[in-house]
Amino acid sequence: MSIHYIKKGLDIALDGLAEARVETFTAAKTIALQPQDFPYIAWRLAVNEGDDVQIGSPVLVAKEDESLILTSTVSGKVKAIVRGERRALLRVEIESDGQNSAVEHGALSDDQIHGIELEVLCAKLKALGVWPLIRQRPFEKVADFNKLPKAIFINAMDTAPLAAQQAVILQNHQEFLQKGIDILKRFCKDIHLDSAVKDQSFEKYQRVQHQKFDGPHPAGLIGTHIAKVSPLNRGDVVWYLTAEHAALIGEAISKGITPTQTIVAVAGSKALRQQYFTITRHSAVADFAEIQWEDTRIISGNVLTGNSIGKEGFVGFYDSLISCIPEGGQQHYISEDQHWTGPGFKSFSTFRLFASKIFGNKKWNLNTSLNGGERAIILTENYERFVPHDIEVGFLLKAIIAEDIDEMEKLGLLELAPEDVALCTFACPSKVEVAEIVRQGLNILEKEG
Repeated sequence: MSIHYIKKGLDIALDGLAEARVETFTAAKTIALQPQDFPYIAWRLAVNEGDDVQIGSPVLVAKEDESLILTSTVSGKVKAIVRGERRALLRVEIESDGQNSAVEHGALSDDQIHGIELEVLCAKLKALGVWPLIRQRPFEKVADFNKLPKAIFINAMDTAPLAAQQAVILQNHQEFLQKGIDILKRFCKDIHLDSAVKDQSFEKYQRVQHQKFDGPHPAGLIGTHIAKVSPLNRGDVVWYLTAEHAALIGEAISKGITPTQTIVAVAGSKALRQQYFTITRHSAVADFAEIQWEDTRIISGNVLTGNSIGKEGFVGFYDSLISCIPEGGQQHYISEDQHWTGPGFKSFSTFRLFASKIFGNKKWNLNTSLNGGERAIILTENYERFVPHDIEVGFLLKAIIAEDIDEMEKLGLLELAPEDVALCTFACPSKVEVAEIVRQGLNILEKEG
């Protein structure tokens, strides 16, 4: 067991953390599969509106790899195919009939898992719709079986604001995590299970290297773990997933059907019930969450990296948290407490500018306001305070904006994903969308191939 202490970063103590109490399962009325959850993959429809589907029926098929599919987690009818600008596919909505009829793929025993050929095992995971749960760095995209990784990381911790606890989420799937580990070990012998120093609940799992992390956010991010344990060099590939997703893979192989249930936390000051809910995967938020809908930003994921989904939104493919925070837009006038000229007893800052720094343990009810407009990037060491990687973020941003491919690579872009610099976006005095710029840079490098 190795212990890693992270010094750089910031914990944002938002009000409304979910209590470790799980609501009894209620079946979904509607689920949706959303192509935007998968960067770099173009999908085609395998269904039409009005079609009947079962649990495990293919709904979307990757154009470049027709064995890669997204499957339904309910049985019922295709309710709607929603498109955006230029007919871009936004989501496929499926209305449940409550029958739970499922496509059977046949379970595998432990002996069969150890004896099966890798190509057959991969095909089975793809047919069950769980292969997309495994992602890879660089580029933060679905793992490519044709390039096996040098290491696999299973993340059992999260330090983001209002983050859901993996130990709570795994209540329904705990018995399958070891099987998931054994399945992943067929693809790579070097498996790392990452958990918090204070969390001993994951130490019982075998045939993994236990990595312990402590410190402020982003200590719980997979990018931090990879950088500390198995840094990426040119040509390297690392696969990663959460402990819950590893357990879902174990469940899928053990039962021979697509897993349907998960546990999601609903948190934030605008959530009327700040707790965990057992739901059907990819459910509509309105089916289970009780939220003060007016003037509320509803986010699938955490407030730093999640997607705003609105009242009619659905839980994202990789998300285990729904964050509900106030919308911004309020004006503050000179000498008011929350104006930059005021004392700032109610203002949050990453700098020691306001009187609020006196209250170290305060819970903050932050909204979505930027509190300023976008300005030119000023090269200071502000960004580096929040990124544990040995990377000069300011110079990297300038290289990306200039589309200087060689300089991007030299400055370490391939080691990053947008979530690794999300704190920089939050803390940026120039109000620059740092994470979005990093995403643009990665898109450039990916196209260059």
